[in-house]
Amino acid sequence: MKSAGAQGLIFNAVGPLYADVAKAMQNAGLTMPFATYNTNTYDPVFIPDAGSAANGAVLVQYLAMYQGEDAGSIPTVALFDKWYRALYNATPDEFAAWGWLSGMLFVDGLNAGGGITRTNLLNGLRSVTSFDGGGVAAQDDPAGKKPPACYLIVDVVDEKYVRDPADPPSGFDCTDAPNFYYANG
Repeated sequence: MKSAGAQGLIFNAVGPLYADVAKAMQNAGLTMPFATYNTNTYDPVFIPDAGSAANGAVLVQYLAMYQGEDAGSIPTVALFDKWYRALYNATPDEFAAWGWLSGMLFVDGLNAGGGITRTNLLNGLRSVTSFDGGGVAAQDDPAGKKPPACYLIVDVVDEKYVRDPADPPSGFDCTDAPNFYYANG
């Protein structure tokens, strides 16, 4: 990659593999002005495994910073963090966040459908056209099968996840949404 003059890297993996690639890039002396990682780089193992090689990573995601950083501004993140730490004594990963959100959407579907039956759940879910899990996720339209148009950019600075300076201090950026399916759907 270095001899080819690569200017960036985009790939999809899980936290530990992202850490391995970051360390390999650092060991090879490869520095890129923009190294974009996927959402599951926001993982409790990425920074500890990658160490200083994590610095400079840029992540685009559709979830709030649910590992504590957004707990002060998004009450549902604080609630999720509280329960996750109480139950597992660990920092949540993306799969835990999606599980929490799935439970919230399930309850929204039951409430919209009018009761605890399969038919009510399915009918209720068909009417949920706006869902953000109390601010944990960028707003989407589950019934319309439209993903979020808003996003959050997270940088790794000094081996910590931080909001990119271009992002709002809380919530999501909805300008120039990168989701082409939604924008052109």
